[in-house]
Amino acid sequence: NKEGKLGKQREDDVVVVSKSSHTYGEELANSTFCGVFPGDGWSGRMEDSILHGCIPVIVQDGVYSAYENVFNLESFGVRISEDEIPNMIRILRNISDAEIETKLSNVRKIFPRFLYRDSVMLEAARQKKLHGVVEDWAVQFSQIHGDDVFATLMQILHYKLHNDKWRQEFLYRKEKNFGVPPNC
Repeated sequence: NKEGKLGKQREDDVVVVSKSSHTYGEELANSTFCGVFPGDGWSGRMEDSILHGCIPVIVQDGVYSAYENVFNLESFGVRISEDEIPNMIRILRNISDAEIETKLSNVRKIFPRFLYRDSVMLEAARQKKLHGVVEDWAVQFSQIHGDDVFATLMQILHYKLHNDKWRQEFLYRKEKNFGVPPNC
């Protein structure tokens, strides 16, 4: 935070980086926990954590991270209040090895939902058509299964369309034409 509370904590096995790094992805991929801290506007730190296979540690009071209100955060991540920053290392060390393994397993399960897999596969098909070669990254992406971020967003919007309270109130006011087809 602005008072440097996190930076004052020193442990040999804890890495706190305050500036950009050329090895950012590697540092995340080699970490068990990854911070999801406030940034300049919306940040992709939650996505970075999930896509690099580490447990997201959200420290953003009053701000939801991506899908936090959709998925069960406790099953794959940790939320720590900003007031608890001085105790963060202790809090994370108190998480049992079994719980860490469960969270990491769940991170791997939801991984595709944070990835634009289908878009990448379309690009792979385009490159194969142009160059006649399937690149290694395309083979790796083709082995990822499950709904990607776009499918997840469509599922969320579909759910909201049929379950949000505003929608229920809207259906009762049939005397007005709001331009929404009746089968929506």
